[in-house]
Amino acid sequence: MRKNYREKDREVKRSLKLDKTKWLESIAIEAEEAAQSQYMKTLYGLTKMLCNETTRHNASVLGKDRKLLSNKEEVQKRWTEHFRKILNREQPTNPIRPEEEAGLEFVELIEEIAVSEPTIGEVKYAITKLKNGKAPGTDNITAELLKADAEFPAKRMHELLGKVWNHGTIPHDWKKGIIIKLPKKGNLKECKNSRGITLLSILGKILGRVVVDRIRKKVEERTSWLQERKRNYRTSVYTEKHHIASERFSGNPICTFHRL
Repeated sequence: MRKNYREKDREVKRSLKLDKTKWLESIAIEAEEAAQSQYMKTLYGLTKMLCNETTRHNASVLGKDRKLLSNKEEVQKRWTEHFRKILNREQPTNPIRPEEEAGLEFVELIEEIAVSEPTIGEVKYAITKLKNGKAPGTDNITAELLKADAEFPAKRMHELLGKVWNHGTIPHDWKKGIIIKLPKKGNLKECKNSRGITLLSILGKILGRVVVDRIRKKVEERTSWLQERKRNYRTSVYTEKHHIASERFSGNPICTFHRL
């Protein structure tokens, strides 16, 4: 009887070991495919699964008076107060205008930025630059969904952005975000030991990308122009200094010219 038990016990252990090996191999293959496809969220989840790490959750939270809050409404209210304090800042009483701080060059740069309706090329480029593996916002649209067929979403988005651009008002849903709290080190009952990330509307991201690309293009053009101007100035100064040194060495009278 004992002999049969030992044989069955060894057989079960061998079977469990074989199943665990097959499971690990399947997870490794899935993780490799996720890495090749740039699905970082899936890769991160599989890595945590292999490391046996579980996310720490905490339903209760400490209030401002250090009292423990466990009621769902009270906890939600406390988190709202915490993130509202962190993310919102009071308006300065005496703000500095950009043209006063940066000079006329800043004003000229602003005037050079295109304000015409976004082109379909800009919309396509903004869609291709969206990052994969990101959680959707309030519109529940992912980057992978728009990239699956770039032509059709680009046409629809171009029409929609044109209406928004000409109307001059951004839809309210595009400005809304879902705040997700992620645990840090320390006591999770304290709000300061959690950080928040905001899940934004992907349609608003595309509009923002178009605007940022236009600003970046003009800034890079102006920066390259200023760098070229500095290089020419340094070359001119070096040539003038070299000329003066040569005249002094040869004993000839020195004649210098000042820029007006």
